[in-house]
Amino acid sequence: MNAAGARPRAWRPLALLRRVLAGSAVVAVATAAVVAGLAATLPDPTALREENPTHSRYMRLQAHERGVADDAYTVDWVPLSAITPLLACAVVKGEDGRFFRHGGIDWAQLEKAAGRALSGAPRIGGSTITQQLARNLFLDPSPTPLRKARELLLAPRLERMLSKRRILELYLNVVEWGDGIWGAKPASAQYFGKAPGDLDAFEATFLAALLPAPRRDLRGANLLRAWNIQFRVLHQFYVSGLLDAAEWRAVTARAEAVRRRLATGRSLRAALAEPVGHAVPLPVPPRLDNTPLPLAHALDEECGLERERAEIARLRAWEVSVKRGHAAR
Repeated sequence: MNAAGARPRAWRPLALLRRVLAGSAVVAVATAAVVAGLAATLPDPTALREENPTHSRYMRLQAHERGVADDAYTVDWVPLSAITPLLACAVVKGEDGRFFRHGGIDWAQLEKAAGRALSGAPRIGGSTITQQLARNLFLDPSPTPLRKARELLLAPRLERMLSKRRILELYLNVVEWGDGIWGAKPASAQYFGKAPGDLDAFEATFLAALLPAPRRDLRGANLLRAWNIQFRVLHQFYVSGLLDAAEWRAVTARAEAVRRRLATGRSLRAALAEPVGHAVPLPVPPRLDNTPLPLAHALDEECGLERERAEIARLRAWEVSVKRGHAAR
């Protein structure tokens, strides 16, 4: 007995477990109620199966910011069939490499992005193409928990109702490619004077590299960021069979020439218009499988993702065998 004459309370783990489970159940019920309430406020994307949008939420917000009519910006629609697979695949590889494999949210990428943000490391994007489409069409860019929660609920709904190709088609038509430049058709015309079906590998990867910061000038750190994305996507094109060695040399020489001109202060229009000149291409990367991936089959083969992964695995195995061979000598 203690000083007050009372018997100490016995350790009762089962009672504690019941309290914990009861509390967890309350939290689960409350969470489910909040999710259900949020889901009830989400827009219905069913019409997007057949109808092409004429405006997006982002377009209306920018028009409001600039004091012009809400419908000042409109979608200049072009079907996916009239967009070169080079552009579609460049956007997939640049923005959402596992686009064809996830259900709207890439949880692994989201976790990686959150971890880098919390650790103070340079940030990386965690949103999928489907999440970006949900924001562009229906939500807003504010980084609030409520907006993010609605986006995380809306993206899987889009995936359930729409095919991957339809999601990609919608995204390519409403995403911003520059100040007031919405969609692949205006972007192709603005930067290269072409239709989106006529873009080459340099032009497609250049446009894909603009997407993370479409209104920011290609100067300094932003130029380096864009060039790194373009080079990474070009390398993925090469190892997946979408480019051969000659195309790699030509495209990387052009990319390097444009980068150097922009770095010296030339305007974007001048940098893109001038001939390549004497720019040196980047060295041709190693590739064990030289089988080309026909452009017409690119989307059917998820933009060569499986070939890309297989090639990386083959190269790693080849490097190991070479090292072992040297060690045995």
